[in-house]
Amino acid sequence: PSIELEIHRCGVEAWRLFARHHYLSGRLAPAARCFLATWAGEPVTFCATLPLIARRNHRRFTRIVTLPDYQGMGIGMKTVAAVASLHRAEGLRINVTSSHPALIRHCRRSADWRTIGVRTAAGSRRQSSRFRGYRNAAGRAVVSFEYVGA
Repeated sequence: PSIELEIHRCGVEAWRLFARHHYLSGRLAPAARCFLATWAGEPVTFCATLPLIARRNHRRFTRIVTLPDYQGMGIGMKTVAAVASLHRAEGLRINVTSSHPALIRHCRRSADWRTIGVRTAAGSRRQSSRFRGYRNAAGRAVVSFEYVGA
C-alpha cells in the first residue's frame, strides 16, 4: 500500500514525542523551525531546521527522527525531501550533515542531494569562541549534503 503523508509546520512541543528516539541528543534548539509528518493522522516523523551559522539564506537539518514502528519504509527521507523542497521554494539553501548510515546511503544514491563534505572522526575538534554553545560533529565521521532537488 502507498504511504500518504501530511507534513505540517509544528511547534517545538511536538519534539517531546520524538526526543528519546534521536540517536545523539534529546535536546532541540528553541529557534528550530519544526515539521511533523503524519500518516493516517498518526505522528510518524519529526524534523527541524536551523539557520546555518555565518551563512545567509542557508539552513541545516538539526533533527530528523522517525518513530521506531515506522522506520525502514522511507518515510523519514520522504519527509526530509518535502521539507527541503519547501525551503528551496523560499529561496533558501538547505544542508544535512549526518553520521547515520541509512541517511548517508540515501543521499548518495539520490539525484536530489549533492555531497559537499566528508569528515573523518579524526577531523578538527577546534571550535571558534564566536559560536560558543554550538554543537559540532567533532569526534564523529560525518558526511554533508546539500539539497539540489526541486
